[in-house]
Amino acid sequence: MVNRVGLAEGWACTLRVKFQGLTRGVADPNLNREVGVKPNNSGFISIDCGADEDYIDDTTKLFYSTDAKFIDSGENKKIPCDFKATMFEKQLTTVRSFPEGVKNCYTLPAAQGKDNKYLIRAVFMCGSDEEYKDELPEFELYLGVEEWQTIKFISSYDIVSREIIHVPETDEIYVCLVNTDSGTPFISALELRPIDDSIYNKTQSGSLALFNRVYFGSNTTVRYGDDVLDRLWDTFQSSVWEAIKAAYSSSMLSENAFKLPAKIMETAANSDNLPFL
Repeated sequence: MVNRVGLAEGWACTLRVKFQGLTRGVADPNLNREVGVKPNNSGFISIDCGADEDYIDDTTKLFYSTDAKFIDSGENKKIPCDFKATMFEKQLTTVRSFPEGVKNCYTLPAAQGKDNKYLIRAVFMCGSDEEYKDELPEFELYLGVEEWQTIKFISSYDIVSREIIHVPETDEIYVCLVNTDSGTPFISALELRPIDDSIYNKTQSGSLALFNRVYFGSNTTVRYGDDVLDRLWDTFQSSVWEAIKAAYSSSMLSENAFKLPAKIMETAANSDNLPFL
């Protein structure tokens, strides 16, 4: 079974991280060095579902491939031209749709082999008001035979991202979409990232479903190249908070077991009135 509360610690962790040590008013000149963890995308699998060709992503500089070698069912679909916008990643402009069959599965090779940890992220966006004007689809996301999450949408332009840290029992990982007779399942992007044993303890269930991962003091989403593990860090803002930025920048801030990106450690939020803490 997927541990649905296992990563609730992610919220507490980011709160702790963002309010630790960043309100110092004096910069340490010895920290202005580019040392520490450097990006290494060995073993990354990045799939643009429904794409016609491979490419290098402009933002992350990661290689994205088509899904042709990972699945042999389904059909490619492009998002209508009138919906494409620069605010959306390229991976959201196409989908692979599964009008046939109850369960359709992607087969991902586990580069580090079984019994090791992997971050798996699945992304979904309908992107068509006309096609889904009567009813938005709803379907199940599975890891092999285990139910991962029900995929639901608020609107056709709602971007749904589901992330899990999983320890497979075989050398292949199966990410499956299951038709529940509530609309045709589809997927926009699928990403797999190996994670070494220095971070995130294994659980009895073998999986940790993401609850939330946020940081404070900025309005920019952070991921790979700033985060060597390609975790997605969303921003959290409030009108009663004051943004704080450190007077220095150093990758030494990331030299800990959790490999926290220097970029998120450089900002914080401060207020005399924190309403929910």
